[in-house]
Amino acid sequence: MVSIDDLVVLYDNEIGVIWAPEYAEVRATTPSHAQLIKEYIQKCRDKELKPEELERFTKYILKTFKGSKKLKGIEPSDICETTALNRVEFIVTNSCNLKCKYCYADGGSYGCDSHYISPADAGKYIDALINSGYTSIKEIMFFGGEPTLFPETINEICKSITKRYEEGIITSLPTFTMVTNGTLIDDYVADIIAKYHIVVTISIDGPKGLNDSLRVDYSGAGTYDRVTAGIRLLKERGINIRLIEATYTINHKKLGYSREWVKEYLSSTFDVKDVLIADCEDIAFSQGYACDDIEELIGYVLQRADQTTTGRLIKGMGSKTKYSEYSCEGGFKNLSIIPGGNVYPCHMYLGRENYQIATLKDGKYEFNEKRYDLLKSGTKHSKVCEKCWAKFYCSMCPAIIALNESSLDYMCCVEKEAQKRMVLKYAKSVFLYNKNKKEEEYARRNHSAGIT
Repeated sequence: MVSIDDLVVLYDNEIGVIWAPEYAEVRATTPSHAQLIKEYIQKCRDKELKPEELERFTKYILKTFKGSKKLKGIEPSDICETTALNRVEFIVTNSCNLKCKYCYADGGSYGCDSHYISPADAGKYIDALINSGYTSIKEIMFFGGEPTLFPETINEICKSITKRYEEGIITSLPTFTMVTNGTLIDDYVADIIAKYHIVVTISIDGPKGLNDSLRVDYSGAGTYDRVTAGIRLLKERGINIRLIEATYTINHKKLGYSREWVKEYLSSTFDVKDVLIADCEDIAFSQGYACDDIEELIGYVLQRADQTTTGRLIKGMGSKTKYSEYSCEGGFKNLSIIPGGNVYPCHMYLGRENYQIATLKDGKYEFNEKRYDLLKSGTKHSKVCEKCWAKFYCSMCPAIIALNESSLDYMCCVEKEAQKRMVLKYAKSVFLYNKNKKEEEYARRNHSAGIT
């Protein structure tokens, strides 16, 4: 049963909305009426209403949302009770040839001594996955550090997985993907990418001057020309780049480059359709590289709302009966294997040994019995999220929730404000659609009756 504390009230110049997030219910009204409801809710919380006023207002809310049912929370399946994984991320190395100024991973090392997965070890880790009962993997991702520092390892993993598929040991051939800075792509790397149809994401932050102020090597030299050369070589081989990923910083803002402008620039310059504009992680806030322009970020989020998980959830909330209590499958359907063979939910947790969820032992993986307690600290079970009205549609990275201290308040503020504006946007589109349909029906009936 909906209570006053369950409601979020929104309005602009065109429409008012009374929203019960936990019930996936929205009621459209006028802006002035929504404003009045919001005032009454605040008076309830401040205990300023007389008993008879409170009773009358409570009855009104109950009548407005009569029959509404709470969303049911669902948890993903236990990773030890499945034979299928969505993604296995191989941290080929935690070394990197670059020293990007906003890097959340401490130059790719994640604060650890530098190591890499040798070709021989790669085979052991693959066998350990199979010995642990995993016979289907949708995606194998190569990550780092910079994975192309050790192309022989990438080649061996692709070859070993393909061989095991051909032998029928695994039931399907995974899609191979890789995230790379693109500076080390030579003929050998391009040959491996082409042979195994590796789907490539390349990181570059914008025009040459901007990119070279951020993405530099250990000597301080810029990387734009090397990345461009790598992209050119791949295209000459007929290899399509799936995605370009850029990190948006205060440097972009100072130069007048909006997220949308950077997206269009990179897409047109490199003839790549999909461009992801990512925000800086926690460390960049403390170092002064993060851009905290909430309005600019929310504007960008709203422009691509239909493409985001949160946007799709909100758009379809009228038909929702459940919500996911975990916004990511890291540790459930996704694994990250590091040099040495140990397993983490994903690369964001590397360097935090307390988030290690499995170890390599006797040729198979032994999972930490307390792994779910670890994972809950970065989910909607956490103390940060437990009583938050936005959790039912939130797709924020669990690692941000669990690990990021200086930026979490900012990211939560962005998430909540974006949700509010998305709800207004979709409520308005439904309201206007229904209004136009009624007007069309009214006009049709009048025309049929001979009324002009």
